[in-house]
Amino acid sequence: MPKIKGNYLSAKSKVADCATLEAPVRLYGSARIREKATVGRFSFVNTRSTVYQGGKVGRYCSIGKNVEVGPFNHPMERISTSPVSYHVHLHFPDFKDTFPSHPFDLKSGAVIGNDVWIGTNAMIMRNVTVGDGAVIGAGSIVTKDVEPYSIVVGTPAQHLRYRFDEQTRATLLGLAWWDLSVEEVSKIPFHDLEESVAYLKHLRGV
Repeated sequence: MPKIKGNYLSAKSKVADCATLEAPVRLYGSARIREKATVGRFSFVNTRSTVYQGGKVGRYCSIGKNVEVGPFNHPMERISTSPVSYHVHLHFPDFKDTFPSHPFDLKSGAVIGNDVWIGTNAMIMRNVTVGDGAVIGAGSIVTKDVEPYSIVVGTPAQHLRYRFDEQTRATLLGLAWWDLSVEEVSKIPFHDLEESVAYLKHLRGV
C-alpha cells in the first residue's frame, strides 16, 4: 500500500481528480472516493466502500467494508426511473444521441461528522447528515439525520441509544477534539473518559 503525499492508498482504490483527501487518509482494497467528495484526516475507508459525489466525511472516521455514503438516487416523480432520460451516456453510451438528457436534482451528498464509526454493509442516503461521534450499526440503511453520539441500527435505521449522557455529549461537542493539532490529539488519554475531558478542558481553557 503506497504512501502518497501523506495518504495511504491501496493499488485498487480510486480517487476522483476533483476529490479532496486531508492527509493522512487510508483507503483499503477497492475503496472509492467520487467527484467533489472530501475525506478528513485520520479517517479510513475500507474495501468495496464508496463515498459518492459531493459526500463529506469528517476527521477520525472509521468506515467498514461495503459501505455506501450518499449513493445516487433516481427520479421517482417521472414516468420512469430509468437513466435513459438523464444519464444515458454513462450507462449506454452508444445511445447518447438517441435519448435527450433531462437532468434532475440529485440532492446534496451525505455529510458524515467527525469520529463517526460506520459498520459493514451500511448505507447512508444522500442529503442525510450524521452527527459527530455517532455510530451506524452494520447493515443499517440511514434515511434521516443522525444526532451526535447517537447509535442507530436497522433498516431503516432507528435510534438505539446515546453513547453518553446529555451533559457529556454537549461537553464533547463543545471541546471538538478533532479540530486540535495532531500533537495535541496524541496526548489525549483516550482510555479514560473523565481524564480525556479534563485534559481537553485544560487545553481549551474552559
